[in-house]
Amino acid sequence: MAKNQHVVPRGDGWAVRGDGNKRDTEVFRTQREAITRAREIAITQASELVVHGSNGQIRQRSSYSSDPGLRLPPSEALRRRLVPFAHYLQARKGFRTDAELAAALGVSADQLVRMKRGGVVDVDSERLMRDMAVVVSELLTIYQPEAVPEWLQGRPPGEPKSPLDWLREGNLAEVLQQINASASGAYS
Repeated sequence: MAKNQHVVPRGDGWAVRGDGNKRDTEVFRTQREAITRAREIAITQASELVVHGSNGQIRQRSSYSSDPGLRLPPSEALRRRLVPFAHYLQARKGFRTDAELAAALGVSADQLVRMKRGGVVDVDSERLMRDMAVVVSELLTIYQPEAVPEWLQGRPPGEPKSPLDWLREGNLAEVLQQINASASGAYS
């Protein structure tokens, strides 16, 4: 269970103590050392860091909750924005416009904007963008960018669904097999 981590004065030093604990987790010579350790624990437990002043009053609160609406450490916040944007950039290479990409993903233009900015979207849409980036990357090794949408929507001989249908259902492996078959000329 996640416990908020408190940095409190302790004699000539500073202690880290979890909410409700009877004993200190660790004691440090400086407040800075205690804050560093408490932050590590709070990040690991997705809880809060509460820093008290020498008088015991709360000076600062920082949340490291996994809830995307709460404050994150700068490196994690940056990762949450950059990774979806990188997926968007790669997926976008296979489409002439954002509207084409949004249509292929089956999302609205607004949702696509949220996805590329690393905003909160549902897990399935996030997965689909990631998978689309992988597929476009693979397709661009054998086709020109303008052929990507056509290939995704086409139905290879003997296949019950288009690659895009498979992708929307979460079956990236099937689409990658179809790409390999296309590259080796199996559908020619």
